[in-house]
Amino acid sequence: MILSLLLVAQLDVHTCNHDLEMGNITRELQGPQSYRSLKNTEWKNIRIKVDYNYIDNRKDDARTCTWVGQIVTFQGVRYTCKREHILTYSKILAIKGTLNNVKSYLERLLTVIPFNYNIDYVDFRSPYGYETNFGKQSAYGADIVLAVLSRPRQDNDATLASAAGLAEERTYHRPIFGVVFLNPMAVPDTAQDENTKDSRFFYTCIHEIFHALGISPSDSETIIHMIP
Repeated sequence: MILSLLLVAQLDVHTCNHDLEMGNITRELQGPQSYRSLKNTEWKNIRIKVDYNYIDNRKDDARTCTWVGQIVTFQGVRYTCKREHILTYSKILAIKGTLNNVKSYLERLLTVIPFNYNIDYVDFRSPYGYETNFGKQSAYGADIVLAVLSRPRQDNDATLASAAGLAEERTYHRPIFGVVFLNPMAVPDTAQDENTKDSRFFYTCIHEIFHALGISPSDSETIIHMIP
């Protein structure tokens, strides 16, 4: 299983700038300090909550392109939103379908020590300032919460997605909250899974969510806290 995880984490499916864009994040510590032994604690399949509210337009963070001519800023670049920066209904369905498949895939693959406390949302602050605006909200009943957001990128930017963990539990330092930024121009029109002919978006999402789980060239030891 560890070999499978490492192979997927290293798949060359897209341009990955994780350590460049998100490599210097200090994660917020949450939950109580526990002194349980890893060997004497019950491990269970990971529970992943994917928050689609910001691509569904149920919540507005003022940083997502929703109409042509809107001005948004991401990674220090000021964008005038174009039609291709706005998620269509079919692309929203494709995102949900693909990420639900990713969720099922990872929930079968990964085990963790359950986190039975509220998980607070944490804003992502890049060198250019805050890139999210979650306000005060939390979730319960999950081992990690992933907020999905759409952000414009430049026409010559080959990045399909990027992700990072922003909070970790206090005892074993496993990430429990993260963000997934999607490039709306790169989202397919149909959902993907590991068996579709074109599964690049599916595996890109897995690759990036591994970063949110704490697996990256700069933080690879986190994998031991997901495999008993």
